[in-house]
Parts: sequence; C-alpha cells; structure tokens
Amino acid sequence: MKFVSFLLACAIFAVPAGCRRKPAYSNINVNGSRGDAQSQASAQQPKDGESAATPAAGQPADQPAGTAAVPPQQPPAQPTTIKMPAFFDGQTGEVKDLPSYPKSQRMSIQYGPTGPDTEMASLVLGTSGTMDSIAAFYDKAIKAGGWTITERNRDPDFSEWRLKKGDKDEGRVVVKRDPAQGAMTIQIVRTSKAPEKK
Repeated sequence: MKFVSFLLACAIFAVPAGCRRKPAYSNINVNGSRGDAQSQASAQQPKDGESAATPAAGQPADQPAGTAAVPPQQPPAQPTTIKMPAFFDGQTGEVKDLPSYPKSQRMSIQYGPTGPDTEMASLVLGTSGTMDSIAAFYDKAIKAGGWTITERNRDPDFSEWRLKKGDKDEGRVVVKRDPAQGAMTIQIVRTSKAPEKK
C-alpha cells in the first residue's frame, strides 16, 4: 500500500513538471510553407569550406552574408539646354518683330527647335480688348516688322494673319473670341529656318 501511495505521489508531482516543458514543435511557423522554411534554413547554413562570417564570392566584406548587393545609384540626368531663337527676346518673353498686344496677359510660351534646321516660338495671350482694336494694332505691327501678308481672314469672332519675310521666316497671328469668358485669345507663332550650308 505504501508503494502504491509513493507512485501516486510521484505521478502528481511529475505531471506539472512535464507540462512546464515547451513542446519540440512550438517553434514551427504554421503560416509559412515548408519550402520557405527549408530555403531560410539552407540560406542560414554555411556551405562546405565556408564559415558563417565569410561573405560569398562577389559580395562586399562589409555587407552581411545572405543579403543581395545593391547597385550604386546613378547621378541624375542633366537637363538639356534649349537654345533660344535669335528672334525671341528672353528678357521680355516676346517675339521681337511680332509684339504682344498691350496690356494682354501671357498664358503660355514655347520655344525651341522643330527640326534639324528650324526654330520656333509660340505665345498665347489673353485680353479683354475688342476685335477691332486688336486687328488695328496687328495691322500696324505687322507692317512695322517688315512682314508680307500671304493670307488674311477676318470676321467678328476670328482674325488671322499668315506672314512671310524673305525665304526663311514665317509667322502667324490668330485672334479668337472665347464665348465662355467673353475675352479674346491671341496666338503668335514665329518660325525661322537656318540658312542653307554651302
């Protein structure tokens, strides 16, 4: 009877001690796949003849083993400098021989090459002036700039001048009424071809 009591007492004390031990499978990642665990384990184990602290071939010495090399950053590309056409005034932002209508607001400017031998400048202006006053201004400015009018269109909501100067210079002035805002939009386009090389 004493022996049975002794065994019972041992069993009572042994069960809590056994429960305190962590099962061998407690460190298994149940969310990952088996292939992930194996690839991580094999990546962490050193290869034959290689210690864990030795970097792999082609890997910098200061880079931790098992990490991918990052290529050096390239310097940012330098912006291309666009040559300003000779007929465009960079200080005032105007075409020299096709002036902007007085008190108009500049809405956009573009300039640069349009081909291997042609330069262009384009301005868009906004104004509250009337079609008659704008047309009168450009009739005078075109004549003063030495332009020849090759085509002229005019009605109450639209005016256009197509211009030519010599063999290499062309221009165009277009005036349109914007019915939504009740204002006028003026577009000035000027092109010039480089002289032919001999």
